[in-house]
Amino acid sequence: MKINNKNIKIKDILEKDVPIGEKDLNLKDAIKLMINKHTNIFIALNEKKEIQGLFTLYDILDKILPFFLKVDSIISYISVNEIISKEKIKQLSCLKVRDIMIKKVYSLKEEDDFIKAISLMYVKNFDYIPIVNKKNKYVGVVNRLKVEKTIVELIENNFK
Repeated sequence: MKINNKNIKIKDILEKDVPIGEKDLNLKDAIKLMINKHTNIFIALNEKKEIQGLFTLYDILDKILPFFLKVDSIISYISVNEIISKEKIKQLSCLKVRDIMIKKVYSLKEEDDFIKAISLMYVKNFDYIPIVNKKNKYVGVVNRLKVEKTIVELIENNFK
């Protein structure tokens, strides 16, 4: 798609191939879906396709990485096997999506202007924003990489 300076809508940069499922899904199965789709996000939906929550790879890492790695990068030379216990990973396998998901989800409408995605991503430091239609039904996500590529393309088009 050729990006120009006219009002770019969220639907123009929407990613639809993102793992979705119910919040009662086993976390292990949700992670497998994420791996198969080569993405770092999982969206939990109810039967009406309304967003119930989401989690990302960072939410998983938050559960298994020791606290000191989050505050002191100097000791990041330690081997993964030394810092991530098999016990913590085993505990993850017993969880459901609802146990790890973020429940307060910010979303945008597919008809919203692209600038809203830029603003929300950078103000809240989000990598992904779920997108809904006029009826608040989930339709996809916008990710930071796609937003950044779109910005670069807009800049390039203005140089011509």
